[in-house]
Amino acid sequence: MYMNDDDIELISRLKANIDDDDAWDGIVELYYNSLILFCGRFFTSQEEVEDIAHESLIKAKNKISQFNTNDYSSLRPWLWQVAKHTAYDKIKFYKRRNMYNGMIIPSKFATTHSIFKLRDNKPGPRTEAQKQDRFRVLYNALDKLDTRFSDVIFLHYIDNFTRKEIAEFLEISDNTVKSRLRVALEKIKKLLPDELFD
Repeated sequence: MYMNDDDIELISRLKANIDDDDAWDGIVELYYNSLILFCGRFFTSQEEVEDIAHESLIKAKNKISQFNTNDYSSLRPWLWQVAKHTAYDKIKFYKRRNMYNGMIIPSKFATTHSIFKLRDNKPGPRTEAQKQDRFRVLYNALDKLDTRFSDVIFLHYIDNFTRKEIAEFLEISDNTVKSRLRVALEKIKKLLPDELFD
């Protein structure tokens, strides 16, 4: 399976020397901002989001020797798996103590993503408040979907995963990803109110 050259070089350097700070800084520079967005799906507190992202990066660095470049098209799906498990462990910890408050809406990142074009036929600029309202409605609609479908929507339209990366992350076939995206979009279209975009 083909991986991009940047990932291969950085991973090879870290496998040769786990203390290669320049190589690790390169990985952080490539993935940190999008990892923050992904982790923000699980927590309401920005501090918690950053903590999970940092903890995930530390775990990933310690496990980098286990990463097989033949199994992934990029480092991102593997890194997101580490982050997902880290977040789930934290959620379980909080739920046992009745401390979990749910997900954050990553509005500052996602208000202009291409999924909004699904039903947006009105030309011209929109105010930030209008964008926020549209995102909240979309987010609520996604929350009503089975996770099989909401996951592929989030990964493809918000995290900008390719279909191949989604397949690697969810450990399903590319055809299954394609099918789930199609069904998910059909379901989302039915859940979004037309009047919101008039």
